[in-house]
Amino acid sequence: MATATSQAQELITCDLCVKPVQQFCNSCQIGLYEDCINKHIKSLKSMKHDIVPFTKRTVQLVFPQCTSHSHQRCEAHCQQCDVPVCIKCLTGQHKSHAFDDLDKIIALKREKIKQETGEIEGIILKTTTQDSDTENKISKSMIHYTNLQKQATDQRKQWHQEVDNIFNKMESLIQSLRDHHITNLKSCQSKLRSQNSIMGQTVEENKEILKSNKVSDVNNYQSKLKEYRIIPQIPDLPLPSLQTNTVQGRELSID
Repeated sequence: MATATSQAQELITCDLCVKPVQQFCNSCQIGLYEDCINKHIKSLKSMKHDIVPFTKRTVQLVFPQCTSHSHQRCEAHCQQCDVPVCIKCLTGQHKSHAFDDLDKIIALKREKIKQETGEIEGIILKTTTQDSDTENKISKSMIHYTNLQKQATDQRKQWHQEVDNIFNKMESLIQSLRDHHITNLKSCQSKLRSQNSIMGQTVEENKEILKSNKVSDVNNYQSKLKEYRIIPQIPDLPLPSLQTNTVQGRELSID
């Protein structure tokens, strides 16, 4: 239903035109301008239409139109064919098939969506904690590598100029190890945040589905819970240490 804001009041317009809504079809769950009532009834003339003033509308499920029989709405679900069907379908091509009430199926699916949404929210909480843990590891790793570089600089002052190239190689190795270590951690963190964002969007979409009174919105729901249960693992990479051998009279070495 189209809406527009004017002078702090919400203007609700007709579903068939742009004029203000005046009446409401409880059967089809659409708002109507008075001149559009006949047009709406004629479009689904085989159905019974409960037209009431908009202020007295009743929100209820909107059953989908049958794809095999025009002007008919599906209120059942064929178990064998796994499709919504109307009364004519049940006396025709689906006559010998078992079926369920569509509103019962929708109620079960709503409950499933509600449960899965709750679990996804739990996963988001868990991954948020892991994100924080990853950030903490990154911080500690940065401090550790900074200390390593400081140790290298302090020890370098004790050595003679001719071994400068050894320390240059050592610092390059530390830089390479640090880059590799931090890159791995940040890559994991990026995956966690990306999954969180996607799951957050799914939660919002699921909540909108739960608010919807359209059968098709709920019936077309596709579960993503299985892939969300796979949480990227934070790599527990070992932190290297720095040891030197500077005993006088012996060859200098780096371990």
